[in-house]
Amino acid sequence: MNIYIEKFDPFEGILLADFTNMNHFIEFCRSIDYPVDHGDHRTMLYIEGLRIISGIYPKEGCTYTFPKELISEFNWIREPNSDLEGRGSDIIAFKAISNMKIPSFFSSALKRLDWTTAQSTLSNWNGSPCGGSRLFGDIRVVVKSVGQGNWNEIYANNKCEIIYDLGASIHLSSQEVKQIVQNTNAFQDRPSLIISHWDVDHYKGIFQIDDSLISILCCVLCPSKLPNLTSERAYKILQNNCSYINAVSQSNSRLVKRRVSLELLFSDLNFALFRGEKSSDRNKSGLSIAVWNKKGSAILAGDHHYPQIFNDIYKEIPSGLELNIVTPHHGGEAGELKSYVGKISMVNKAVTSTGKNSYGHPKDENRKSLSKMGFTWLRTDNVGNDIVIPLL
Repeated sequence: MNIYIEKFDPFEGILLADFTNMNHFIEFCRSIDYPVDHGDHRTMLYIEGLRIISGIYPKEGCTYTFPKELISEFNWIREPNSDLEGRGSDIIAFKAISNMKIPSFFSSALKRLDWTTAQSTLSNWNGSPCGGSRLFGDIRVVVKSVGQGNWNEIYANNKCEIIYDLGASIHLSSQEVKQIVQNTNAFQDRPSLIISHWDVDHYKGIFQIDDSLISILCCVLCPSKLPNLTSERAYKILQNNCSYINAVSQSNSRLVKRRVSLELLFSDLNFALFRGEKSSDRNKSGLSIAVWNKKGSAILAGDHHYPQIFNDIYKEIPSGLELNIVTPHHGGEAGELKSYVGKISMVNKAVTSTGKNSYGHPKDENRKSLSKMGFTWLRTDNVGNDIVIPLL
């Protein structure tokens, strides 16, 4: 059995993993004497209290042979899909809680050759997000309050033209995510949807959106490489309900040796879309965007790193515009930042979409560096609501 590491926090002992093959999930269910429920499509595993005292730490974004010791030592409990109060999970199938200190039991990461890839439907369409060509007039960026997740909406003249990610915290219940969906009218405007990368806190909202709303989307752009069964399930929902999908592969070029850069893929009057170069780091190889108006600009970078933001994206924005950023990785680790202090002029807001998490996000050193650069630091969890960035 192979598992893909979605998240791992060694300090809090939290592991979120998924399977890369449905047969492996079925094998896991049988190994814990749990009947396979073919009507329940959830496949993720959540372990709390995993105290590894020696050996290999599993790395996020990598695939490993599932240690048999982790299966046999823990008491696995089926996570409710949804109880009477809507507190169930739409992604987690089983949970285990441990207070043991154990060796890692993980061997080296496997080299993946069997990636499932999303397919494009580009008939009579060049693959560019149609919403990008409609960004003019009164433009604003809305950073949704979704906890430790990412969901941004870009409006022009009060009409949503682009949704960048449909993520939400893994700690939010199905009902809580459904409420976020019900509180937005963005889908009614037929926007383009761009998924930055297949990290579940950037697409979790897909599972609570009615098919009828997804069918309204004018198009979808997403990375082509699907890392696990949950991302495959989310993609199939999009594929079954949207006629125009551009599954974007990583760039095979290398603009700068020993560094993963971002390549400009599409550009329009007030909009640019970038894709990452080929990398084993999922945070560096996805899709990111920039949008601007007469006086202001904004960079929405998903989990891409600061050198990619300021070396690759920023240079494509017209000069003389005030810069706003949605901080990458929820204000957490995203590469070196201090060297950019004093080098970026005319800055405005640095908005962080964050909430309950075990990583200590956002990191205080990032807050200090961005403040030294002149940014006004804002957090969705402190504001307690969506944060709006007007681009005048």
